[in-house]
Amino acid sequence: MTLTYEKMVQALKRKGVRLTGARLSIIKVITRKQHVSASAIIKEVESEFGTVNVMSVYNTLDMLLNEHLIFANTFNGKHIIYEVLGDSSIHLKCDLCAKVVHIPESEEQKNLLDEIKTICTSNNLTSNHLKIEAHGMCDTCKKEGKPQVDMTRENKIVDKF
Repeated sequence: MTLTYEKMVQALKRKGVRLTGARLSIIKVITRKQHVSASAIIKEVESEFGTVNVMSVYNTLDMLLNEHLIFANTFNGKHIIYEVLGDSSIHLKCDLCAKVVHIPESEEQKNLLDEIKTICTSNNLTSNHLKIEAHGMCDTCKKEGKPQVDMTRENKIVDKF
């Protein structure tokens, strides 16, 4: 189950979190979009309020992360996007153009996720969120003739040291 704006606001009210107009706007942006960066959040909040304290945005994101209401996805160790926490997230990422596709749960994906949960349980881990990422090349990059990223073990920089 993915949290809605209303459920997220209610959860924060129960915890006694002060909900300013800017905070509510940040929550609205995150719940309205599948994946959003901090800079995109700042831009949208500024369009509503004129100016926004950038640190307030980052502090709100940290608070939402600490309350386990959102999840941060980091791609390539530096590109961070946020999404509302659900039971799982499945992402397909093009390593060339950085496009990220979020795959909604289907019945067959639910079966796969159930298998992964079983693996977690058999290894003494109670999972509260599953995240699966697949990396490769999207059709657009293929059509444009971009060279595919070679991820074989022999070609990794780490192996050359």
